[in-house]
Formats: sequence, structure tokens, C-alpha cells
Amino acid sequence: MKTIIQSLLVSLSLTCGSSQCADVIIDAVRTPRVALDGSEIPTVRVANSCYPRHSTVEFLNLGNGDAACFADNGITGSIIRAASWLSRHENPMRLTHFGVIILARPNWVHNTILRLMQPDEDSGQTRLSEPAGRAMLNDLRQYHGTELELVDSIATLSPFVLEASGTAGGVMRGIGPQVIIRPADLTIGEYSGEVLQREILITVPTAYTENFVEARLGTPYESIFTMPELLLATFELNRIEDTRRVFCSELGGDFYRGILRRYGARVVNQAERLHRYRNVSNLIPLQFCSMLGEDDLLFGFAGTEIPVKETVLGAYNALVAARSEAGAAHERTPLDEQAYEQRNEKSCNCLLL
Repeated sequence: MKTIIQSLLVSLSLTCGSSQCADVIIDAVRTPRVALDGSEIPTVRVANSCYPRHSTVEFLNLGNGDAACFADNGITGSIIRAASWLSRHENPMRLTHFGVIILARPNWVHNTILRLMQPDEDSGQTRLSEPAGRAMLNDLRQYHGTELELVDSIATLSPFVLEASGTAGGVMRGIGPQVIIRPADLTIGEYSGEVLQREILITVPTAYTENFVEARLGTPYESIFTMPELLLATFELNRIEDTRRVFCSELGGDFYRGILRRYGARVVNQAERLHRYRNVSNLIPLQFCSMLGEDDLLFGFAGTEIPVKETVLGAYNALVAARSEAGAAHERTPLDEQAYEQRNEKSCNCLLL
């Protein structure tokens, strides 16, 4: 009888992970992805809630450690893009933000948040404030309420986004910008701009991501309004790596540097790739773009961008076509600028989720 009940609970969690059916697992057998060493990388196949209104991609195959690239259409995005024009790198995807896909059991995320809200035995300080922790727990219960009732042994892995972020509304509620983890469907659905996925071609163990989340969750975000560190990062002039406060790109750099060191033996020129992560305080979001060729921080161990959400359907493919027609891999061209302008003009008239 116990086995039958557990089977029914698993079936329920696979078909409706929450009251909103967010992050619905389409198939119980994970879709295989081939790693650099020829092994299969476990993934989960989920319905893309942005389809068909804001994406031509109906299903997403998400792997642990996949990259999530964002291009904001708001004021913050404009500030970051303006600073990025001073960089020696181009920004063909107009990237302004970066996050990491984490595959985790909702129960584990729930318990980790609760644990980090408790005072440290030595310092008496909490890593997560009460408002910040409660906000993440509310998101978790809203999207994974049913799964939280399952025991860990039968709970399924669900996709989350780990990012260094914050909002004006959050600050007004006493939630400072910081490293947070939220259901992927919620993060993507609420984002006012483009979202692109890059598949990582290295098997990233759950133990690695769990340790990283525990170490980083609640780390304060580096305020963009002070600007100095952002500008220094743009020119790669930060002499000392300081991750006590992090930008989204610093968080991503720290994450993938660890992966390269531990699991990147099959990556071509591993030492050279690691050298690009020597000071993550000098990294900015646009450097996670595949169109940069060898200057791409994920070059050699990640696929090209997959459009998860577009404010204008087909904008990503149009931009790729423009780049291909223009030719030169590392030069801005009039064709690029025309594509940017047309994309922005259409985006202004597009109703976002």
C-alpha cells in the first residue's frame, strides 16, 4: 500500500508540480545530453510558459549548471548596456544580467532557506533576513506546494535560477539586493526582456551546486548605483577580487570557475580558460555570449543561446542572421546597429508578461 501511495504522489508531482502547474515535468525519463567526455548529462524537460506568445520554443531541456542570460529592456538594462559600450568586448545579444540554472529538490531548497534564516552560533548573525527568506519561501510554496509534501527520496528535481538581483519593490519591503534562488518559471515569466539559455556540456554534480548555493545564498549584491566597481570591471581594472558583495556576473564567474577546476579536464585549453576567471570582479554579463568566440567565458564547454523568452518573436534568430551576414566576428557593424534599432523599436510596442 505504501508503494502504491508513493507512486501516486510521484505521478501527481510529475503532472502538476504546484497549484499553478509551473515547471511541469513532461517526461519522467530525463532527456539525455552528451557531455564532452561522451557521457549523458541528466536534464529535465519542462514546458516553456512563454510559449507561444513570447517564444517559439515549446519545451526546455534544462541541465544542472546551465547558463541563463538576460537582456533587460528597462532603465537598469540601459545603464548596464551604456557601461558595456566602454568594454573591449562587443555586446551583440545586449546582455545585462546573468544567472545559473540549478536543478534541486524543492524540499532541499526550502530547508536551506530556513537554515540560513537562523542566527549563526558564533556571530549571532543571520545570512538571510526574515523578509528575504520569507519572500523566497512564498515563491517556493506558490510554485512547488505539492512537491514540498513529498519526502526527499521520491521528490523530483525542479529547475531554479540562482542570481544576484534585487528590485525597488523588494527594497521597500526591507529586502536588499542579494543572491537569491527562485523557481525558474517565475524568474523567466516576470523578467521584462529577453531570456536565453546556454546548455553546459559538463556534468555538474548536485553536490557541487548544493554547496555553492549554501555558500552564496544571501550574499549582498554590489549596488550598480555606486558605479565605480562596475566601471572598473568594464575596463578590467579591479586589481583585487572581492566577492563579499557580488554582481550577477561575479556570481556566475565564481560558479563556472569552480566547475572548470573540478570537472573541466576535457575542456580544450583548460588552463587558458581558467586564466580568464583569474579575477571574477572584472567580469560583466556580456562576456557570457557565444558570439564573442574565444572571448566567450563559456567557450569550449557550452552550447549557443536558445531563446527562452523574446519580447519580439524571432528577434534572436534575426540578430544571429544579421551577424552571420555581416561577417566579422569581433567588430560592430552598421548591420548590427540596424538590427539593434529595429529590435528596440519593436520591443517598445510589445506587451510583456
